[in-house]
Amino acid sequence: MVVFSPLSLYTTYLGWQQYEVIFNALWQTGLLYLGFLMVGYRFLKNVLAPSGATHHATEHALNHFLYELAVTFLICGIFIYPCVPLEEKAMSFKPMCGIKKGTDAKTSTLKDTGTTYDEAFADVLTPNVKMPIGFALLQNYMSGITYGLMKVTGCTDSLHAIEGDLISTYLPADVREQALNFHRQCFLEARSQYHNEPHDKTKVNDILKKYGGEEDLKWVGSKVYQTLYYDKIYARQPVSGFTFNEAPNKNLEKAAERGDIDVKHLPEQGYPTC
Repeated sequence: MVVFSPLSLYTTYLGWQQYEVIFNALWQTGLLYLGFLMVGYRFLKNVLAPSGATHHATEHALNHFLYELAVTFLICGIFIYPCVPLEEKAMSFKPMCGIKKGTDAKTSTLKDTGTTYDEAFADVLTPNVKMPIGFALLQNYMSGITYGLMKVTGCTDSLHAIEGDLISTYLPADVREQALNFHRQCFLEARSQYHNEPHDKTKVNDILKKYGGEEDLKWVGSKVYQTLYYDKIYARQPVSGFTFNEAPNKNLEKAAERGDIDVKHLPEQGYPTC
């Protein structure tokens, strides 16, 4: 099964993981049998109070009951009952955009995407997840068609930016402020240094080949920026959660040593690296 972003690997797997939990809850509580009870109710209604002529009413009601029962079983067996194992290695993501000619991008699988999602979702994944056979076939078929269309039509720019804007709309105010501060003080600074200062091109190419090509450079969690720049860039403003003793500002420390600033006036919050 082909997906189209590292996050989709996890959302697809977790979605079917939660579906199985809901299915088991409905099965154990008996709510799953309501559909069959409705079929039985319709049969009794057609037998005891036929809507049309009473001639052969019982025979018609029985035929209709068997038909509805067969359809219900078929739908449940194909589209509701989870019976097909969803293997972790069966889902994969291979970036098509932002890859330089002559290079081969890494194929990512669950727990091996090379992104921070691997750590974030490590404790919530469970083994032996299953899905209905109908949705397994449909999902494989549709992902194959989508992948083929993307290969034919080519890449679309700024999809990561659009996705980021949509996600940030729903972020809590404090988290959004922290993200914007990181974007201004860390991401833009790292990107500026990357484009304007010399760097180890061999090392950069190895990272890009492993983590999605040029697309890696377009988001704040870039592996290139994490490896080469973030640990050398300091916050320009105090950051909550860090004390000044843990993450001091060297300029302020020197000013305090010279006596230009009273030690009592040093900020409580620190200036950590990105």
